[in-house]
This record gives sequence, structure tokens and C-alpha cells, in this order.
Amino acid sequence: MYSYKDQASCRSYWRQAAAEYQRAWLHGGFIPAVKRNIKIGVVGSGPGGLSFAGEMTKRGYDVTVFEALHELGGVLKYGIPEYRLPNRIVDNEIETLESSGVKFVKNCLVGKTVTVEQLKEEELKRSFRLLQVPDARTIEYSREL
Repeated sequence: MYSYKDQASCRSYWRQAAAEYQRAWLHGGFIPAVKRNIKIGVVGSGPGGLSFAGEMTKRGYDVTVFEALHELGGVLKYGIPEYRLPNRIVDNEIETLESSGVKFVKNCLVGKTVTVEQLKEEELKRSFRLLQVPDARTIEYSREL
């Protein structure tokens, strides 16, 4: 007879096995259906930037991700604790994107290291920017309605 704890641990093993199978299947990256010659720049390698880069690469665009820090991943690496989301999982996803053709530029602060005009000279047709909050802040509120 299985207990609730055994079922929960079995479920986590199935999730891990499915993730490893998917990672092995996508080891060479995904191949876009149609190749377009349009370059897109993504500012930030957080969850939104990586998701957008992956989706645009699947649609055939040439994507370059500009990251201000020395390590890719944004809040996935710096904001979520290691025991909740291991860094190796984030690194595997980034490697999958790299093998699919996404280019990453680290230590590049758009607006200071590279200007928007310089990016336009590189024939970037579109850019994707997200609002990011680099540090936690508290909100003052009163309990009265």
C-alpha cells in the first residue's frame, strides 16, 4: 500500500524523467519552420526575455539577448533560491536556446555600454524591453479602508 508521501515522491521522479527526456530530445536545439532574415534585440535575460527569445527563434527570427550582468538568467538565478530552482536547470535552458541560434551578449548595459543608435546600425529591426526591478522594495500602506 502506498502512502501519500510515496505518491508525491513518485510524481517528482516522473517530472524529472520527463524534463530529462525533453532536454535530451532538444539537445540540438529546435529548428524554426521558416527562416526569416530579421534581427531582434532582447534587453535582459530574465524569464520574460528568455521566453521571448525562445518563441521568436522558433518563428525563425535572429535573436540577440543583451544582459547587463556577468551571468545569464536574471531573477531565475539571482532571485529564486537554489533549493527551489537549481541553477543547472536554468543553465540547461540557456544552453538549449544557444544551440537553437540565440546569441547572448553579457556585461552589456543598453544605454551606457551600447546605445540604441548603435543597435539600429547593426540592423536590429525590433527590440523587446521589460521593466525590471533590481532590488526589493516595501510598499507603505495603511490597514484602514
